[in-house]
Amino acid sequence: PVSQHSHPTSAVMLTIRTAALFLFVLVSVSANPEKKKKRAATCEIDESLPCECSNPFLGTPTFYLGDPKRNCKAAKACYVDNKSGCSDARSARGGGRCQSKSACDPPAEPTEEVTPPEPEAPVPDGPKTDEIPATPPPPKPSTCPPPPGGSKICECLESGSCSPLDTPEAKCEVDCQADCNDLTSENDKCFSFYACLPGLLFEEEC
Repeated sequence: PVSQHSHPTSAVMLTIRTAALFLFVLVSVSANPEKKKKRAATCEIDESLPCECSNPFLGTPTFYLGDPKRNCKAAKACYVDNKSGCSDARSARGGGRCQSKSACDPPAEPTEEVTPPEPEAPVPDGPKTDEIPATPPPPKPSTCPPPPGGSKICECLESGSCSPLDTPEAKCEVDCQADCNDLTSENDKCFSFYACLPGLLFEEEC
């Protein structure tokens, strides 16, 4: 025969189970509260402070994420302190951090102006003797007797045949009867360095 207390017992058990389930859900909710949303960083500007990059990731395995050189090159901005002198400081992407573009381009430090020394008065040079005109003027015919020491004027046989004047070999071929103070002979030919210097004067006093 069916017990008269079976139905009340089942109702009590159902109530207990419902209460236990409700309690479990309540405890679960209390143990795992909903995470609060992170607020944006408060970036305070203080003009008395410098505007310079910082690395909030120093001392962490991801320190490279805050590298100023890397960020300035890639994003044209870098992390700065939440209180800095950067007028364009703003909230970064996350972590309560601040960023700035002007920190990547700090103003150049003023340099002291150096007054250049007054130039010294130029010293007049004497006549330059190491310049050879492109087309030397033809020698004037002399009405004076030949100078002592030679019967010819000290001049190159061929115009423009002088070797470079800044080399030890600077000279040209001259007549072996030329009145050159530095006349030298090689293989039946005569040479002179002075003949290459049109600035040298030949006194002609009759």
